[in-house]
Amino acid sequence: MEKYLLSSVVVRPITKEEELRWVSLLKEHHYLGFNGVIGERVNYVAEANGEWVALLSWAAAALKLEDRDKWIGWCREQKMDRLKFVANNWRFLILPEFRRPNLASHILSLNLKRISRDWIKQYGHPILMVETFVDSNRNKGTCYKADNWVQVGYTKGFTKNYETYNFNGSKKIIFMKPLAADAREILGTPWTNSILISNNQRSKSMINAAKVPVFGPKGLLLFCNTITDTRSKHGKRYQTGPLLSFCLLAIFSGMNSYNKICTWGKSLTTKQLADLKVWRAPSVSAIRSFILSLKANEVDQKITEWFLGSDSLCGLALALDGKTLRGSHDGEKKALQLLSMVTHDEGVVIAQEQVADKTNEIPVAQKLLRDLDIRGSIITGDALHTQTETATIIVREKEADYVFTVKGNQPTIKAEIEKALKQSAFSPCGNINYR
Repeated sequence: MEKYLLSSVVVRPITKEEELRWVSLLKEHHYLGFNGVIGERVNYVAEANGEWVALLSWAAAALKLEDRDKWIGWCREQKMDRLKFVANNWRFLILPEFRRPNLASHILSLNLKRISRDWIKQYGHPILMVETFVDSNRNKGTCYKADNWVQVGYTKGFTKNYETYNFNGSKKIIFMKPLAADAREILGTPWTNSILISNNQRSKSMINAAKVPVFGPKGLLLFCNTITDTRSKHGKRYQTGPLLSFCLLAIFSGMNSYNKICTWGKSLTTKQLADLKVWRAPSVSAIRSFILSLKANEVDQKITEWFLGSDSLCGLALALDGKTLRGSHDGEKKALQLLSMVTHDEGVVIAQEQVADKTNEIPVAQKLLRDLDIRGSIITGDALHTQTETATIIVREKEADYVFTVKGNQPTIKAEIEKALKQSAFSPCGNINYR
């Protein structure tokens, strides 16, 4: 009976029509009842063969939870900005007639496999971590332990009543579970990870700021000191290097306006600002006047040189991508053709070269590859770049790997690949498809 029940369980959000029944059952069978919850919330039902066996409610995470905050490692400003990525298992009830061994942990596991998708659908952002509180006087949280939740501490024994907190004398166990292997790092890192930024905030120039070398001989901070400062010495509050580093890290994190850069700066701790040698987060007007004072061509050229001279490309997936520059066609003059090296994840242009009228992308691609430190990266390209010399540059000269397309109009190499794969111990499943 137990195995049959477990295998037939499905967890899904309740519909609007089911809400009255769901609330009624929770009030009847859960010792805490149900008095509503403010903020983001998704209610679930677990059913087996059409019968309701359990009820679950997930809500916004608790605001004040000292042991949790220490475990994640975020500061107050980061917590206020990122708390929405944590959901609280506010209610969990197995209906009396369906209580079986292992059922609770099984339902939890099924629920957590979909909770982030459901949150994105309803509220526009993912869930990276979940929390819950267990009253040790009533149970030991066995189902959470069985589902690999981590006990991180205890609550202080206070209950929030509107705007005040009242001591209830009952300290509860805090259990946490990351839904991604690097969830704690993402939530506690000084820089804003791209997953924490909504689609409306995303910038096409966004990269993972956590991978940018900031300090040291090849660091961003030292590089920014080489940029020409055209500002008057009178009333200058920030040095060029630190302020430019600050602005670039914000831009790399997806902050694509003066206001957003300012807001990002306010999320940093005093120590993080001190490490960047910025004495306090700059105002919007200070950021605007500084950026407008920069020589755009110099900054663009030097940033490219610095980025290519760092180790930031190691391990990235990069694409050779040819484009025609929109609006560059002028009468008899042909449109400008560019070949770019672009990161797969964020679409950042690492480097680009013009494709001259009397040539094609092949030699330009080979020049780009030789100029870049792509050691450990994976290079992709369309069938045009499936060339012996190009592959040799990537593998032998640059110590990288490649994935190139082979079309049906390249019969010789197609036949060689088919033969090699058939003889390989790691032969492909099914047919090989060629375009």
